[in-house]
Amino acid sequence: GQSNYAAANRAMTAYLESLRAGQPQVRFQSLLLAPVEGGGMADTEEIRALMRLGGYGYIHAKEAAAMFCRELVCGDPGTGPVLFARELPQVPSAPPMGAAGFSELTDTAAFPLLDDAAVDWKAGSLTATRTFSNKKDLWLTDHKPLPMLKHPLVSGVMMLEAFAEAARFLHPYLTVSGFRDVRFIDIIECPEGRARVSRIDCRTVRAAAGRFLCKTGLQTRDVSPSGRELEHWIPNSKGKVVLGTADNRKPLQETGFPVPAASFTGQTVDRDGLTELYEQYTALQGRYRVLDAITGIGADSVEVRTILQESTDFAGKPPAQYQVMPYLLEALFHAVDFQTLLTMEAGRPPVIVLPYAFAAIDFYRQVATGESCRIQARCRSRSETGVVWDAAVYDGRDQVVLTAQGLEMRWLSL
Repeated sequence: GQSNYAAANRAMTAYLESLRAGQPQVRFQSLLLAPVEGGGMADTEEIRALMRLGGYGYIHAKEAAAMFCRELVCGDPGTGPVLFARELPQVPSAPPMGAAGFSELTDTAAFPLLDDAAVDWKAGSLTATRTFSNKKDLWLTDHKPLPMLKHPLVSGVMMLEAFAEAARFLHPYLTVSGFRDVRFIDIIECPEGRARVSRIDCRTVRAAAGRFLCKTGLQTRDVSPSGRELEHWIPNSKGKVVLGTADNRKPLQETGFPVPAASFTGQTVDRDGLTELYEQYTALQGRYRVLDAITGIGADSVEVRTILQESTDFAGKPPAQYQVMPYLLEALFHAVDFQTLLTMEAGRPPVIVLPYAFAAIDFYRQVATGESCRIQARCRSRSETGVVWDAAVYDGRDQVVLTAQGLEMRWLSL
């Protein structure tokens, strides 16, 4: 019986290889399974006892499903049969099996905000590590949002990119379509010459109809006043990543968008004027001066233009192919920040607003390098602690690129 199974499997693999040679545009792959727990012929007490005696280790049906999808999407199309196994009998003529590392499971260049990851395929979760440093993260020295800061900060948009990459690593066959319930809890300062170790936790909490929701969080090791890294971890941000196939992502009809032209005064700010604002109120440099012009300002609204620029953000790597367009999100933050500065009452001490949380962000397509986008934002409410905004981003054809709801910005006096 087993000889027949083996012969049939070999025949099917040979048939797939012949099909691959004639149809290179189609992905053909032979996937070999170790004994499976949670279903199938080997999932009985008697068979499990025999398998243990033979030195075989089981994989769970959920692990097999996740690895199948990963291999079909991320695997090398030119490879032969792929074996999924946790433990196999020791055979003198065969090399010993080793655990697959992070670099063997994926193209690391596609995940610049993840250094390493430990994955539990059965639970649908991972724990990744990322060390931030000026030497490795070329964007870091440009991000000092406040002039009084001594050291640059890890930007909130890069934390979101790390969340998106962690979720995509778990589900590479899906695209990131949004975020939910994000909160920025604490800053991460990065002094020159000192690395900050962070940990990203990601866990699938809901999966249905081609859409997944992953709960994510980022923590860093605490640092003593003298700069010594401590053992305990402190939370810096958290949120949920929404993943779904393109067919499931339908643009939302945002109330009040587009903002009527009558909502804006005649005040505008060109590139030179923005340079003055960046110099006066921030210490941002280079790639983090993301706005190209402010094209409309109202008492509770703002419209800006931004053009996505190509930049080399990571040492020794080509320009990143980001999951969530971090610099477009950064432009949204700057739009509402400068609206606050430009509409302050005369004589009041200047204040800026920094991102604290948002309820939802939805993406509808990626924006190409050099493409111009128009961002509109409307203030939903104000309080003693800050303001809450909704926003929409449009491309040159007035198609929706991104929408944001419940973006909460907190006041900070300069």
